[in-house]
Amino acid sequence: MQLISGVQHAGEVLRLFTPAEPEWGAADVSRALAMSRSHAHRLLSTLAAIGLLDRVNSNGHFRLSWRWFSYASITLASDRLVKAGMPVLRALVSERGVESTLAVWDHQKVLALHATPAPMIVRAELEDSGPAGLVLMAGMAEEDVKDLVTRAGARNGLLPQSKVDRYVRHVRSGGVLTSGAASPGSQGWSAAAPVMDEQRNVVAALAGTIDDASAFSENHVAEVVKNAARLVTASLVKAPLESADSLLNVAGLSRPGQSRALLNSSTKNAGTRGHSPL
Repeated sequence: MQLISGVQHAGEVLRLFTPAEPEWGAADVSRALAMSRSHAHRLLSTLAAIGLLDRVNSNGHFRLSWRWFSYASITLASDRLVKAGMPVLRALVSERGVESTLAVWDHQKVLALHATPAPMIVRAELEDSGPAGLVLMAGMAEEDVKDLVTRAGARNGLLPQSKVDRYVRHVRSGGVLTSGAASPGSQGWSAAAPVMDEQRNVVAALAGTIDDASAFSENHVAEVVKNAARLVTASLVKAPLESADSLLNVAGLSRPGQSRALLNSSTKNAGTRGHSPL
């Protein structure tokens, strides 16, 4: 497929803007993207003219405009993954106290959607995203996974390639990844499971955390997160969401007031199958 070079270059310029470097001028863009200063200036001026960038006073620099908030609100209101995932995230938090997120990969960072008190997106490095980051790697091409492992390895932030490959295979088969109480400094359990599209490609990671490892077993957390991810997948690919009560029942969640014995008994038959500790 032949790409429109002007649009491609504009996209490259927009990707330069980060929290660490929120302002860019023509000279900076020219050096970063190896293009002429005049071409960089035309790109910046055009992006400002259509409302995607704002000029910063008179110093010749630009920054992302507030219009991106409008685009973000449109995405949150209309994206089918968000529509499928938000009811499940809210049920996990309100009914069981499982802090949960729906994470996606934006080709640079992990975007984690939080449900409470209102939808909020947090951007993080892949290696700082725990089990969710590894689940997302299962949706990437093999060469991209290797490149990420190499780059993250230079920062001492990701597992060796052999372990990453094993976890990726586990996730692609529908498995869950867990981490927590056995890890140094951790007091709770975290788990992440894949959300898949119609072709069984991993498109997101549903992650959940229980702060008190003594309250629930690792198996329980893994099973709850796995079933919640299955609910999001089912809604995404074919079926409308079920009622809130049905969501909770299928996900293995219990309403406040039920005994811990009952909560844990829901996963006794699951054993350790289907999840892999980090």
